[in-house]
Amino acid sequence: MTFCSAQKIEVEKVFGGYKYSQNGEKLSLKELGNVLENNSKSFELYKKGKSNLLFSSILNFSGGFMIGIPIGQSISGKNADWALAGIGTGLAIVGITLSSSANKKIKKSTEIYNENQTSTVYYEFKLNSTSNGLSLSLRF
Repeated sequence: MTFCSAQKIEVEKVFGGYKYSQNGEKLSLKELGNVLENNSKSFELYKKGKSNLLFSSILNFSGGFMIGIPIGQSISGKNADWALAGIGTGLAIVGITLSSSANKKIKKSTEIYNENQTSTVYYEFKLNSTSNGLSLSLRF
């Protein structure tokens, strides 16, 4: 049984974005969205950031694919189409820029959420069963 009241979201900078956690437990982007949906302003910003992340992933994948084709052609001894690699590089640059912007929006949405939190009360009661008997644990 867990009782949780208005827990702040911790944000940690990692390579390529941010890592989110609450009560010491890591949050996926979907779980983060579930937490933020009670705050309309932060949730709207989160949704914009998440849709930008999806679009940037598509651009990055396409750009990487377009860069890889001429490299593969060159390795195999065929005439490589380096214009395709140039276009792919452009797509990848736009995708990386969009990804950075999306990560900043999602981070900002957590900051807005945290500004509105006043209480940080967390209680967890667990009843555990082992071969030696029962135990009760309290975490707060």
